[in-house]
Amino acid sequence: MGLEFVSENVKICEIMIDPYNPRFSGQYANLSQEELLAKVWADGPTKELLASMEIGLKWVNNIVVRRVASLSVEKRKSIKEVDKYNYIIIEGNTRLACLKHERMQKIILENEEIPVLVAKNNGSSEKEFENDIRLIQAMSNVMVVKEWGEIAKFRHIYQLYLGQRELSPNLKFRDIVKIIKNCTSGKETDVKTAIFRCKLADEISKESTDLKDWEWGYLEAFGNNETTRKTVGINKEYSFEWEENQDFETGAILNLINMIPDMIKSAKKEGINTKDFRDKYREIASRHDDVEDIIEEVTEIMDENSNISWRLNKNQKSDKDIWKERLDNIVSMLKKYPVNDDWAIEYMGELKNIEKLVQKLSGQMSD
Repeated sequence: MGLEFVSENVKICEIMIDPYNPRFSGQYANLSQEELLAKVWADGPTKELLASMEIGLKWVNNIVVRRVASLSVEKRKSIKEVDKYNYIIIEGNTRLACLKHERMQKIILENEEIPVLVAKNNGSSEKEFENDIRLIQAMSNVMVVKEWGEIAKFRHIYQLYLGQRELSPNLKFRDIVKIIKNCTSGKETDVKTAIFRCKLADEISKESTDLKDWEWGYLEAFGNNETTRKTVGINKEYSFEWEENQDFETGAILNLINMIPDMIKSAKKEGINTKDFRDKYREIASRHDDVEDIIEEVTEIMDENSNISWRLNKNQKSDKDIWKERLDNIVSMLKKYPVNDDWAIEYMGELKNIEKLVQKLSGQMSD
């Protein structure tokens, strides 16, 4: 990283909360500092921390800040009251909000100094510096801190992904995923899930309104496996097909993507939870090679006068159950292999191929 941290003592009143902090998911960009503080104070984790800080102020983790002057001109122009402060939070929004609460004034005043870590650019480009800051936030929050909601974590991982792609355009998708996984101490599946849902949500918002928080969980249905991802145009590199192939026919796929908010509302109206919606859509996708056919069936399901619904046919086995049955059969057959027959050794090559395939699959799942 082209980033270094310098320990300094800074007055509390000189530090501002960042309205673009990932925990806010971009919702509060136009709020004043007073309005932002009110939002943070209302959170349960903030109330808990404030109560503990009133008992005894301890600096276990220093607040991490950057100088306001290190922000881009464009970013400074977009932040209210930015000229009143010298520093802006990178990590420690909740702690700073607690320090600025009136209940803390009997312990520490806003014009008193606290120890902080100031992030400084050590010769990197502006893009590299901003990406390093996002990595620091990810290390501290994405897989650890409760105060960040799921969507905020998804959005931050997605910004890390976009930043890495911009800095290293030739880096393979799986390598970017590993970098982010290592920074967040999470799993590759978590990183892929975040990237997929954000890409799909952003595509949906181009023609529809932004998804509500409760609707995000339903997006799992479209990213559950390669078959369902294909129905919304996402390839193995987690890019939309038309981003890499300008001649790709998008018509039916974009029509399906634009239907997703209505599909979710229709399923919710029937009382279908995210898991059942996922299983139903996976079952629909598995039966159709053509997206137009999926649209036709989904349209019929959403018709209130239709005889079919989002409820899964209980006689329909899930992919998980089907594969469990197949694997059990394979294990059963291998246990009965006649190793003592003279001809058994003739198929040693086939058995070794099975062994290699199992090792390969095991390695892929543990990555």
